[in-house]
Amino acid sequence: MEEYILVTGSGKEQIRTAVRNLANLYAAEKAAQGIEIRVLNDTTFVVTFSHVPELEIFEYFVNYLRYPEGVELRQDATGYVTLGSDTYHIPEVPGTRMMFFVSKEDTAYDTVMAVSEKGYAYLCDFGGGVSKLPESERNFVELPLNLEELELLDRISPDPHTAKGASKNSGASGCMLALLALASGLAVSLFWVILAVI
Repeated sequence: MEEYILVTGSGKEQIRTAVRNLANLYAAEKAAQGIEIRVLNDTTFVVTFSHVPELEIFEYFVNYLRYPEGVELRQDATGYVTLGSDTYHIPEVPGTRMMFFVSKEDTAYDTVMAVSEKGYAYLCDFGGGVSKLPESERNFVELPLNLEELELLDRISPDPHTAKGASKNSGASGCMLALLALASGLAVSLFWVILAVI
């Protein structure tokens, strides 16, 4: 198994909703087509891809599944990938196994932490920046998984009627799009409150 995201702290309907929303948000990306969800246990799921995402998109997906839109539950998402020839902004050699996750201390909402199988740690932001860290918040740990033994819960592709179509070239990450939508909704609400007071 090469690229996958392990999502914990979720239920079947929550993970379906989160992945469906992710696929719709990133509909312009080939990687959003045919995302599979497999059941590891009642609260842990393995998310795999029919079309391998570029590393940058994979980082977005890990972050999104940590902060999913339309899901009340705060779940944990840990992604695993073997670096190819395009290592994006990670200063590791191709073939290195990496683990991606969102820090427990995260307040930016548009970063992921990365740790290599050798223990090198990085903070990656969605502006393309990367900072090497003296140590990782979490050690690289990967459980042996056999997808053939896991129940296939669902296979999800973007819904053509509700897909938003963000991509890495759209100028904003999924989390930023969600924050912009929230901010504009709050601005409209504030406008009506001010009018009611006047």
